[in-house]
Amino acid sequence: MTTFTPGQHVSWTISHGGTGTVCITAASTDQISYLCVDGVHETVEAGRYLSLADQTRNWRPATAAEAAAFEARYRPAPANWH
Repeated sequence: MTTFTPGQHVSWTISHGGTGTVCITAASTDQISYLCVDGVHETVEAGRYLSLADQTRNWRPATAAEAAAFEARYRPAPANWH
């Protein structure tokens, strides 16, 4: 499994040839938290049937252009977004 570190941008291919890019906020052996471009935090956790490696197998370090595009589009979510 690839090792991810806080502050690192990662990308993966999404449907129709697009690319999803996020920024890692926390990483441990059983959980990775990341920040989406709209400012929402999400988490991927190891589970009973899917390991963290299985769930992140398509993730790769973002290119400089992908990281720059993320930063250009990033907008923090309001504190009361939900």
